Amino acid sequence: MTKSDLAAAVEFDEAAARRSIQSVRPGREVFKGSAKTGEGIGEYLEFLESGHVRSRAAVAVGTK
Repeated sequence: MTKSDLAAAVEFDEAAARRSIQSVRPGREVFKGSAKTGEGIGEYLEFLESGHVRSRAAVAVGTK
C-alpha cells in the first residue's frame, strides 16, 4: 500500500515498483488506491473481505 496520490509529485515509477515487487514476491497482487478519488479502494476492500489475508496467514504459520 502506498500513497498513489503523491506519485506524480515525487516522480514515482509505478512500473519499476511493480517489477521490483514481482521480483521479490512473484504473483503478489498489487493494488493502486487513491484516498483522494477513491480509485481502487473497493477492489482492495473486496480482497480483504474475501479472506485472502486470513488464509495466507494460516498457511504461513502452518494452520488452517
